Amino acid sequence: MRSKDLIKKEFKKDIQEAMQSTDEDAMVNAFVSLAEKTGSFDRIEELTPNQSMKVNSIKEVGIKAAKMSKSEFRKKFGGKNDVSFSEFAQKAFLGKDDIRQELSKRTDGSVIAPIGVSSEIIYNACQKSVLLNNCPIVPMDTGTVRIGRVNEDIELDFKERGLVGKDTSLGLEPIDLVAKTLYGYVEVAEEDIQDVYDIENILMKAFSDAVAQALDNNFLYTNTKATEKEGVYPNGIMDNTNIKKVTVNSADYDMVAKARLEISKENGEPDTVGINPNELYTLQTLKDTTGQYIQPPTFYSNLKQIESNGLKVKNALVMDSNAVVVGIRKQLDIKIMNNITNGTILMRVMVRADVLPVREKHICKIEITQ
Repeated sequence: MRSKDLIKKEFKKDIQEAMQSTDEDAMVNAFVSLAEKTGSFDRIEELTPNQSMKVNSIKEVGIKAAKMSKSEFRKKFGGKNDVSFSEFAQKAFLGKDDIRQELSKRTDGSVIAPIGVSSEIIYNACQKSVLLNNCPIVPMDTGTVRIGRVNEDIELDFKERGLVGKDTSLGLEPIDLVAKTLYGYVEVAEEDIQDVYDIENILMKAFSDAVAQALDNNFLYTNTKATEKEGVYPNGIMDNTNIKKVTVNSADYDMVAKARLEISKENGEPDTVGINPNELYTLQTLKDTTGQYIQPPTFYSNLKQIESNGLKVKNALVMDSNAVVVGIRKQLDIKIMNNITNGTILMRVMVRADVLPVREKHICKIEITQ
């Protein structure tokens, strides 16, 4: 840990060099360097049960599914040489013994999925989620992760020689990802488990769909029961009062352009658009006066487009994907129960996760009135 005097000395030197530099970003870089040295910019702290802290850079631990293959995501998430989902399915659902390791079972019949299995399910869920695919995911070893975020931009101004310069602040503040418990479950007929060809892929789709739906539903909009039970539900991004909002009369490409503009005004770089299937259909069927389908404009095509039922009808979302961070506990809890009356198997997936905006002004909600 650098001493306070040493940090001040280094910062003074950086400022002096910046004032003499022709680089227009030199002054900003000096302030960013200060923030990094004090350990409060773009950092996270894992809070262990005994309150000891391990501080890491988000850039080092945050992972993006959209930029990785399944095997790369699995490795980064923490799953190394443990069992794959296919092997897990054979052991847990089909009762086969030709597997490399035994699974941990509880007395109530639940099974703890190895981290590799968790990572495969999360990766597949990412492909169907507005937030999970592009936003940084922090694999959580503990229940709480602390993030240092900037809540305002640095403001600079010219000054006369020898006079006091502009008083500015990085506006750093800590915010915590606190793992909330989310449930997703599916019910499958025992005949399907026994007879359906390639049942492992069917089960993977069922699990990942359930996880994607549960996370999107609760990450995008705050659960209506949140006011009754504080701390149980995550705060939905779309209900955040500090994000940008635009209201339009109808769904068209102009609404996306307006949302992009709002983010760009705040120096954000929008790269993702999330849209409900109904609104996506409207965009896909837009026609010109001759009855020909309208080709999407370049600004729309350049965005990562994600369709999700998690977004409400008459809503859409444009954002800089780095403006949101998602924390997911590595351990996925799977419980398997038999329904003798119906001849089905109920499979419950419990995911512990949380979501936080780190730059609210780089997120824009679109509301369609007609």
